[in-house]
Amino acid sequence: MHAFLLVPSRLIATRPLTALAMLACVFSGTGACADPARASLCTPVGNWRGAVEGMADDARMAIHEDRSGTVTFGPVEAGGCVEDLQVVEQAQGFAFAARASGDPACQGVHGSVSYDPDCEHASGSFVNDDGSGGQASWSREPHLTVRRDSLTAYRVSRSVYADLDHLSYASTLIAGVAGPSLEADDAPPRRQDVRDFNLVPHPARATPQPGGMAQLGFELDTIDGPVVDDARRAASFGMSCYMLALEADYGTPPLACKSTRIHGVVYVGAVRDPYGLPGEYCSAFIANVRLQGSARLSDGSFVHYEGNPPRIFRIEQPLAADGTPLVAGRTVARDPAVVRGRNVAMTLDGIGEVRANDRGGAIKGYRIDLYNGAGAAACRGYANPTLIGVCVTPQDACPGI
Repeated sequence: MHAFLLVPSRLIATRPLTALAMLACVFSGTGACADPARASLCTPVGNWRGAVEGMADDARMAIHEDRSGTVTFGPVEAGGCVEDLQVVEQAQGFAFAARASGDPACQGVHGSVSYDPDCEHASGSFVNDDGSGGQASWSREPHLTVRRDSLTAYRVSRSVYADLDHLSYASTLIAGVAGPSLEADDAPPRRQDVRDFNLVPHPARATPQPGGMAQLGFELDTIDGPVVDDARRAASFGMSCYMLALEADYGTPPLACKSTRIHGVVYVGAVRDPYGLPGEYCSAFIANVRLQGSARLSDGSFVHYEGNPPRIFRIEQPLAADGTPLVAGRTVARDPAVVRGRNVAMTLDGIGEVRANDRGGAIKGYRIDLYNGAGAAACRGYANPTLIGVCVTPQDACPGI
């Protein structure tokens, strides 16, 4: 059974008080006074270490944002006790209780903790299940926890240092043309130890804007020095729309063909046996077959264009480049150098889960082309947004959540 006795606070190394705490102590005439206003800003969240009398190893409390955690006595690899911990906040500190893990060598413990003026040291008492107990002193390690709650939301938990703390953040482009950025949430923080951030895609314009991947850095300036978590990555993609060319959209050859302009070239009139496809077709239609890759003829059948060598031939049904069916609103073309593999599951903000199973000659870098169905109407008025996207299974160039 663990006997839980901690040494007095004088054995714990101290660090300077904040200016606010020192002024309070000067006017009170004592060097170890507590400041109730400051204590109200303290948080139990973090990793606390305590020295236990009669034990060569420290005790540790790891307290999560939801006020649960673990308490550990002795080295785990040597059979130390690790127990589930629950914390209840109080006006000047917190109460804790841990239950036995089922190991007969361990027992439960409960106690209370009061913060020191710096919020990172504390003292209190405890009682083991067998009735033994004593006084405890704790020192908390500075911490910074970054959690991605959704495609576009991050939550940062931090130690609170009142006047001396500062949480900074930055987004640095590491691949592509323009990456997403971070913005602090405008809503008032729910607690002093939590900050919420929004992930914002790169700006959109009338034409598709290639995106990129950014590294997100969060830095907490503390009394002991900065604590940095820069392991987060996020990507934004420039969106465009493609469709299955529909012969009926382009008129009737040879005399009733509509014209179209593609990449500065105007296509008018009709053409016979284009790229080996028997029959007469409107030139504008054939140009769009080349652009979109596949098409539906007026008789309901399908054709496909291949460029090496250039030819158009009949097919049973249109397929994506990975050999899987095209599904309107769910199939996307991507650059295989960015999203690697076949039929890759992705999630795009505002669209949901899609399958990256197609590709296109103009789709390079952090670009996504969304298949929206057959006919020009499928993409008419498409706004070419920029969206935050993830690969469901993270990749080097396509991060996950």
